[in-house]
Amino acid sequence: MILTKISRSKSFEMVNGFGLKSWEKFQLEGDLAEQENPLEAYVELGKIIDEAFKEAHPKSVEQMPQEIQVDKPTAKDSMITAITTCTTIDVLESFYKLSRSKPEFTEAYDNRLKELQP
Repeated sequence: MILTKISRSKSFEMVNGFGLKSWEKFQLEGDLAEQENPLEAYVELGKIIDEAFKEAHPKSVEQMPQEIQVDKPTAKDSMITAITTCTTIDVLESFYKLSRSKPEFTEAYDNRLKELQP
């Protein structure tokens, strides 16, 4: 078999400013020179397509910011927050039994009770 032509195409997913997605396709075709390795030519066409895409859409190839990792509050922290944000003594009293299970809960309960008492 004698290969004389080679082509390569790539499709790139694009997202516009409204979050809508579309696809853009780049396709190149070339003639192989005598003794030219078809695999090397294929890789070279891919590089040319990548460069053309970068030039046509410079913002789309910028690095996306890394996701910010936020420590989630523990169950213990959430319980202390629930106790300390009670707005009435009646609601606070619903935490009484729980507050006696751990010293941190007891402290939060007692402090909030003092704040809510007239």
